[in-house]
Amino acid sequence: MSATSAPLVLVVDDDATTRMLTVEALSVLGIETLEAAGGALALELFRRRLPDLVLLDVVMPDINGFQVCRTIRHDSVGQHVPIIMLTGLEGSESIDKAYEAGATDFISKPLNWTLLGHRVRYVLRASEMRRALAISEARLLQAQRVARMGSWNWDARNELLDGSTTYPELFGVAAGRRPRRLEEPLNFVHPGDREVLEEALEGLRDGQAYQVDYRTVWPDGSVHTLRDTAVPEFDAQGQVSGAHGTVQDVTEQVDAERRIRYLAYFDPLTGLPNRNAFREALEASLLRASRVGEAVAIVLLDLHRFGLLNDSLGREGADQVLQVVSSRLREFAREVLGSGDVTDDTELATTARYGPDQFAVMARAHVLDGSGSAVEVVGELQARVSAPIEVMKHSLVMQASVGVARFPGHGDSAESLLKSAETALRQAKRDPVGGNVLEYSNRMREQSVGRLQLESSLRLAMELKLGFALHYQPKVDLDARCVIGAEALLRWRDPVRGNVSPVEFIPLAEEMGLIIPLSEWVIDSACRQVAQWRDAGLPRRRIAVNLSASHFKFSGLVESVVRIMDRYGLDGRDIEFELTESALIGDPAMAV
Repeated sequence: MSATSAPLVLVVDDDATTRMLTVEALSVLGIETLEAAGGALALELFRRRLPDLVLLDVVMPDINGFQVCRTIRHDSVGQHVPIIMLTGLEGSESIDKAYEAGATDFISKPLNWTLLGHRVRYVLRASEMRRALAISEARLLQAQRVARMGSWNWDARNELLDGSTTYPELFGVAAGRRPRRLEEPLNFVHPGDREVLEEALEGLRDGQAYQVDYRTVWPDGSVHTLRDTAVPEFDAQGQVSGAHGTVQDVTEQVDAERRIRYLAYFDPLTGLPNRNAFREALEASLLRASRVGEAVAIVLLDLHRFGLLNDSLGREGADQVLQVVSSRLREFAREVLGSGDVTDDTELATTARYGPDQFAVMARAHVLDGSGSAVEVVGELQARVSAPIEVMKHSLVMQASVGVARFPGHGDSAESLLKSAETALRQAKRDPVGGNVLEYSNRMREQSVGRLQLESSLRLAMELKLGFALHYQPKVDLDARCVIGAEALLRWRDPVRGNVSPVEFIPLAEEMGLIIPLSEWVIDSACRQVAQWRDAGLPRRRIAVNLSASHFKFSGLVESVVRIMDRYGLDGRDIEFELTESALIGDPAMAV
């Protein structure tokens, strides 16, 4: 029955007068009717028209009303259609038989037509409400299945647990095995999570709401994560009378969160925790160490000349080296530092991939019980890293520069301690051979601050082209006792420091990426000086200019030199370049 159409009632009675009076009484109420004089016709009309209500006489010549009622109820479309049985039979036996057959209501003859109208309208309204409720429940059930959610209610008085249709499905069990007691779901919970749910249920009995996540193991062996939320109910005396709750399958959500966390805290190539995870683990370790007076040391390792390995073996080979090194570090942490296997708990991030070719290791109090322990630990760590690695039919030995810093001596926070270790590592990396180990000291800090100031001064001097000058050291032919040329020597005078040694600022310019523009300035200045001497009528003498390895490998070197020489009208007789051996090795074909 729709909200706009009139209800349809099937009137079944073998007495024509009764049918006529009944139809008249219902039509006054705006109710549409169908008539049947016997049970067989009634069943036919019912299946064809599907009425909203059936008024059914008990005594009929072909099929009695009880049998008709049972037949309608056995039909899926007739299970919820209201049936009011009408009979003049006396006694409670007829009434019992009517309800046993599935009747909704029972009215005795002779009929009170006013009462009949009210009874029919009441039953129709109740039927409509039941139909709406059934639709709502079906939609709720569908929504719960889509959301993979179930609900439950617990009655504390009789200790009974009642769940929705979808509730047992979340545990992977059939409806017949649905939990009936508050603690019964524990039978389906993963052993590692039972204690969590047990504590939550104990608190619920004491009136404490909860929300917990736990894993369940289905009969097929699959593991699902459920989020269980419960709220207690109280009686007038404030005692716990029960509880209601919801359970939702959040397996996909938890897996997605775990994946996001993994990407945020772990390096996908090596499987080690990343820089963020290591910093959080260090913060937690320092907090614990400061409370109990323990010492903590961090070790930063940088693989020496890893860029050259990347260029020669390619990314695949370099990745294999990183994976081998990370595996060795993980074993080292487990065997020497006693950290156990690294999990998604950042508290256990005692080893990490700190940068593209850098790793970090944290050593806690139990391996730092003597002043020499850290040195011994680092020595063993270096030995493991530098063991030969077989990659692409090559046997490689990777040297690692190491910087060490201790808590609390070298920093009182994770940030300051990492800065100290990074400072020590930078100093260690200046060893051209590699494999140097340095522990942080206050002198390093002073050197680091001084170096930072020197970098700022050098960058400013390059931008303003101030403070640089070329000094020319003559080249003398002792036999002929004459000057045959000169070498251009770059000098820098800083307004604050005064003269800065080339030993300091040339390597710094290399690291800062300033060596090429600085070298081009030197070449231009030397060519300009040669042109000035030539224009003054002095004999032409060849000037030698030192060329750095990185500038020699610069693809625009030839064009730059030709452009400068053309600018001053010079040729190859006027300038020569001096190179170190390092500029020629690595790529002989390019050097030629």
